Amino acid sequence: SGIAIAAKAINPDIKIIAAEPLGVNEAADIYASKRLGELLALPKTKTLADGLQARLGDLTWPVVKSQVDDVIVVTEKEIVAAMKLIYERMKVVVEPSGAVGLAAVLNPDFQQKYNSGAGGGGGKMANVGVILCGGNVDLSSVEFWESWTRRWQSLKST
Repeated sequence: SGIAIAAKAINPDIKIIAAEPLGVNEAADIYASKRLGELLALPKTKTLADGLQARLGDLTWPVVKSQVDDVIVVTEKEIVAAMKLIYERMKVVVEPSGAVGLAAVLNPDFQQKYNSGAGGGGGKMANVGVILCGGNVDLSSVEFWESWTRRWQSLKST
């Protein structure tokens, strides 16, 4: 909500598109609240993006309601794919919460609304900014180093 306030203060015409994990329990409260136009109390989202598990409240809802133009909801699979793409292309490690923005831009809903001319001002978006943050990743928990060990060990046998 703070980024939305700052961005809209600099450029009132900017579109703020929030990215939210659906979670395995389908508890995307920002999306649901924006859709109905009222603050909803949903359960905590069960997601890899644990930094985005906080719920909307009385202080953040008015900001989100007035400053956020749309919400794109992403799956766990899309979050992991975005993390992998960021690592492969940028050589940057981001935590799942930090990859949700890119996952949203790559999401078919975003592409249809904002890159096909079907929404978002009648044409393709010329500029899209994505905030990447957080390197809070335990690479050993996803067998990252083990996979590299297996690769070099396979080289010895060839």
